[in-house]
Amino acid sequence: MKFLKILNINFSKVKYNLNKTANTYEKYENFFKKIESNLLKNLIFFNYKPNNILNLGANTGNFTLEMYKKFSIEKIFNLDLSEKRLKIAKKKNIQNILVSYSHKMPFPKESLDMIVSNLHIHWYNSNLKELFVEIYSLLKNHGLFLFSSFGPKTLQELKLAWDKIDNYIHIHPMVGICDIGNILSNIGYKNIVINTEKYKIYYLHPKYLLKDIKALGLTNCIKFSFSKFYTPNQLLKFYQSYPKNKLIDSPYTATIEVIYGIGWKKIQDVKNQKKYINIANIIK
Repeated sequence: MKFLKILNINFSKVKYNLNKTANTYEKYENFFKKIESNLLKNLIFFNYKPNNILNLGANTGNFTLEMYKKFSIEKIFNLDLSEKRLKIAKKKNIQNILVSYSHKMPFPKESLDMIVSNLHIHWYNSNLKELFVEIYSLLKNHGLFLFSSFGPKTLQELKLAWDKIDNYIHIHPMVGICDIGNILSNIGYKNIVINTEKYKIYYLHPKYLLKDIKALGLTNCIKFSFSKFYTPNQLLKFYQSYPKNKLIDSPYTATIEVIYGIGWKKIQDVKNQKKYINIANIIK
């Protein structure tokens, strides 16, 4: 299997960025909420009723609150690398909080009914197999892994603009749908359903996109990456290089590609369930 080149992530920098933006995250999380809602629709569709769930990349806990509202769940564990984001979650009376890396989770083997992760696993793109093996080992028989992740076409306009300024890598390389599906299948996940959707976010100016990225804690965390300040002329060239659309009020577009995925630890017999289901038909 041919993989695209993925650079290792500096997790100390990830942790620092997530903690630094803990207080601004909720102001800018609308897109994350939209994808969370789509994941919940998938869970409703499959009529799966887990007793316990691990929310992998729990952030400030809003996804956990939504799951408690919609389902009779005994316990939801909330794991995140950012203790400051989890501290905000705790103020919402969210329990079972764990600060940990996602590829080294403190749970017994085969102890979880479901693991759900929303726009989080891209931090582990340099070794997704290790993460998916860990998740598989923690799921009970007939356990479910439900996730979303950023796809390779995410922020393609931003990448194009930066490429005209220098040769540095400004956007994390993302793993594509085929590679993710192959990893899941090779590990042993069954009844895999995977799909991709593109979303467009419109801006008056590229500087507001950069502001959003920074406020969400999604800035560059590649190991050995550059540290550089840009001159006003360089930034002007960057802004001028950003592709424009034909909208007067919002002439700049940011493409976000989201990969949705489902995998069962073993074949789950759901009455009248089709073998293959297109998630695009569920979330629209």
